[in-house]
Amino acid sequence: MKKLAVLFLIWFSLLCCKRDTVQELIEPRVDIVKIDAMVDHLIFDKDIPGASVGISIKDSIVYRKGFGFTDTTKVEQIHPKSIFPIASITKLITAIGILKLQEEGRLSIEHPITQYFPELPKSYSKIKIKNLLNHTSGLTLMTELADSLRQYKGIDIRNEKIFDYLTPQRMNSPPNEVWAYNNTPGYLLLSLLIERVVQMDYGGFLHNYFSVPLGLKNFGLCSSGQFSNGYSLTFLMDNPMARYLDGSKIFEQLKGQGGICASAERFVGHYDSFAKWRAHI
Repeated sequence: MKKLAVLFLIWFSLLCCKRDTVQELIEPRVDIVKIDAMVDHLIFDKDIPGASVGISIKDSIVYRKGFGFTDTTKVEQIHPKSIFPIASITKLITAIGILKLQEEGRLSIEHPITQYFPELPKSYSKIKIKNLLNHTSGLTLMTELADSLRQYKGIDIRNEKIFDYLTPQRMNSPPNEVWAYNNTPGYLLLSLLIERVVQMDYGGFLHNYFSVPLGLKNFGLCSSGQFSNGYSLTFLMDNPMARYLDGSKIFEQLKGQGGICASAERFVGHYDSFAKWRAHI
């Protein structure tokens, strides 16, 4: 049975929210009734099957709750441990991974990407790792989604076939001149770079650098096979043409640009630790 639901990872910190919102939530008592009502209203208003909500303050979980069901048949209820693809939040983890490797002296974000990918065109030598991190590489976006968002248009985004795509003509602008969100090839290249530096696959890197040291359970690549009970899929509130993403066709093809699955309960409890790296990106 395919599961259809939405993940809400709600984080409140001074880095990402308005001051008045943060002040309201860091009071000794979190208004659970108000949060319940907000989520219930959103689920009803957007016709969402269900949601898993987690709120953390300074690495402490102050709210966790599941709402509704994992599918439209209303068979399996959502709970805080329910697994969801975290989609582009994966990029935060990839960026932290790059910075951790820099901290270990194994790379520098000032290095040109051709130092790690000699097979790339020489014209790419001015692109630095930091340009991939902050979306200023100038590379042409590779992931043109089909109208349904259910499959990529004949592009293999899963592995190093990406290098067949990266030709000298795949530049929209010189590096470090224009900001343009770059899902793939940008963050896919970063995950492949990680693999080359640590000499292990991206899933193994997540396990060794995040799951083990942080005690993160229910966390890893959606394609890793560790989620034996499956996971709930993502609901698109603002796209009536493609309200549900089929994880087997989208998220399980991705690596560092959007391929991680996690539970709200486990993930948000460590978010403040992740967020401190933002200043470096």
